[in-house]
Amino acid sequence: MQPISNSKNQLISSWQIFIDKLDEEVIVVNDQHQVVLANDSAKNRFGIHSIQSYKYSCKKFYEHFCEACEHCPIDETLKSHKTSSFFFEKTAGKGYEVTTIILPAGLEDEEWVMCTLKQTRSHNDLKEKAQNVSDIGNWQVTLDESLRVVKTNQYTFQFLGLTKQTLEKNKPLFTDLLAPEYENSFLEIIKAINNNNYTRQLRLLVNRRDNSYYGGNATIGINNSGESTYYELRISPISFPEFGSREYYDNIRLQNFIYIITQQMVQSQTVSEGYRDIIYSIAEVLEANVCGFLHQGAGRQYQVEGALVNGTYYFNEHDPTKTKDKIRALTSYLKQDDYLIISAVSISNSEIKESLLQLKIESFLSYPLKHQNRTVGYIFIGLPYAFVWPESKIDFVRIIGSIILQNLLQQETREKLKRLNENFINIFDNSSDAVFIVSLNGQILEANQTSTVLTGYNKRELLKKNVSEISKAEKLDLAQVQYEMLQSQQMIFGTELIPRKGEKIPVETREKMIRYQGKLAILVIARDVRHRREINRMMVQTISETQDKERKRIAEGLHDNVGPLLSTLRIYIDLLRNTELVQQEIEDYSNKMNDIINEAIDTVREVSRNLMPGVLNDFGLKEAVSDFCNKINQTGVIRVYFKYSVDNTKLEDNLKNVIYSLIKELINNSIKHAQASEIELRIHENAEGLQVEVVDNGIGIDIERQLSKSYKGLGLKNILSKVNANSGKVTILDVDGFGLSIVFPTKKITG
Repeated sequence: MQPISNSKNQLISSWQIFIDKLDEEVIVVNDQHQVVLANDSAKNRFGIHSIQSYKYSCKKFYEHFCEACEHCPIDETLKSHKTSSFFFEKTAGKGYEVTTIILPAGLEDEEWVMCTLKQTRSHNDLKEKAQNVSDIGNWQVTLDESLRVVKTNQYTFQFLGLTKQTLEKNKPLFTDLLAPEYENSFLEIIKAINNNNYTRQLRLLVNRRDNSYYGGNATIGINNSGESTYYELRISPISFPEFGSREYYDNIRLQNFIYIITQQMVQSQTVSEGYRDIIYSIAEVLEANVCGFLHQGAGRQYQVEGALVNGTYYFNEHDPTKTKDKIRALTSYLKQDDYLIISAVSISNSEIKESLLQLKIESFLSYPLKHQNRTVGYIFIGLPYAFVWPESKIDFVRIIGSIILQNLLQQETREKLKRLNENFINIFDNSSDAVFIVSLNGQILEANQTSTVLTGYNKRELLKKNVSEISKAEKLDLAQVQYEMLQSQQMIFGTELIPRKGEKIPVETREKMIRYQGKLAILVIARDVRHRREINRMMVQTISETQDKERKRIAEGLHDNVGPLLSTLRIYIDLLRNTELVQQEIEDYSNKMNDIINEAIDTVREVSRNLMPGVLNDFGLKEAVSDFCNKINQTGVIRVYFKYSVDNTKLEDNLKNVIYSLIKELINNSIKHAQASEIELRIHENAEGLQVEVVDNGIGIDIERQLSKSYKGLGLKNILSKVNANSGKVTILDVDGFGLSIVFPTKKITG
């Protein structure tokens, strides 16, 4: 059994109050035949002290009492939305009449049916004339389009104290026979029947000739079979100890209005129209001059959804007299956890006394509409006279509040879904990636604007295609899609898009299983990676060219410097091997050879130092860079100002070598090309990592030219490739000469 939501629990509590006031045996079942509610009469009849909603089926609840499931009218009522009934005989001469009617609970996920079980006589006995009040038969009445009585049966006298002949002769308006306060509810039912031809039920109070009152349960239908329209009424008498009690019939009237109000909400064309009809009905039944309800909107501010104030109806922003401001001002005084009742405003000490008197309210009631400990809004009612609120009318307000609460929550849900849908559509349509929604058999169900640009097909054409028609995927087995997506989230869309024209487009895709229009589907996001692949290709090419350049420089250094020394050394060795020399000559040659070897060693050491400075290995980045800057300054050609402020950053050896080589390359570029006289070099920490800044006062460089494909030099390209390879970020500084900032992400030293 699924847990019941708080809002549904509140609705159950409110309707429980309603059916407990009915003396018939009543249960409320949902469209799965589960018992939601049962009144005390029903529980007493079947010996059940308490029930748990949705625990029993109606068959389990009645057990073997009913024994007529094959004739059960519940399914017929759910299908036709019309009142249904049937009779079954339990013992000789006695039976039960089961009547079912849709109960407008305002729920989106289920429907409720109110099932009334009434003990009655057998069908044969019903034909006999009743001799006393408890045996009075049903009053059958036929009304014409103007609601005049045109036909009636022999039970007229028991209801009205008039004979059948008198009634049919005079043809009075049926509304004239009703107690005045029941006229409008009857007309509302007639209006509802005209709209949808459904049979309706309500309780009526008729005015007898001796000015006493007589009540009955009325079933009202419409007959359009001929040229004219007739209304057929079947009214069963109410025979209770309270028969004739005005208070009892007031309760019946409230119950009728609950039914009418719920019907108004269900049948209204718009939410605003439904709220208006409810408010007018509440004002009528309670004789209120002020009635309405507040809803907590965005920013936890209360707004007046609708209010009837001294004959004028206010809704939304239609409030030229600022009456809503006066109503909204009441919210700060309303109790959060309970209803507020003031029976006589004029003599009360309430903080809202003046506000209420301004609205001509002398008696006031407000009730909070709560959901999951959150006050969603308030229903409020004001009367123009002092009034002690009876429990029946407080219960009436509570039930109506539950109906309004359900509609407010549904309204909030609809608005939330609308916002979510708008956000989704905005993200979907404006994504820079191609986005598809694909069915589990590969059919494209939805596609965004980017997908049409990328593939060259318009949206209508895409929605006619299968994903396999526009993608290249090896062994795309659509039968395995569901399993693969649920088990491993593997890509099923392929690695290339096939556009209408042109070459295949490499893409990177991500997939996620979603529900689309109530069914499982796959959300596919395809990113064009052509640009990324081109950048990767350029990086690989640049790194390769840089390595070739470095090898060439090393080779040239060895060839130009070490090569001649080794050649000279070979000459001296040949001389010693092939020439007869005196001791002095041998010593001279040996000294010269020793000098050559020492020079070769120094040259190799210099080449090695250029590749990996010893001071960098021995003393670190700061000393190595400082040593390099000092050597530049000693030439007197250019001046380098070096500042180093790094205390809490840990540098890996590889990053030290990269930074050192970048600094050398940047300074050498300034010396060769910038015509600069000064260079500022700063190495320091920031929030992102280690920052290296090089700024000169030279003539600057043409950055676009250096980055173009036609430019043969490697300078700036080489620098960018090294930085990208180490996840760094390059920024060109806005200075008079040339300035470059490089930031490498690094780890901070803690503790």
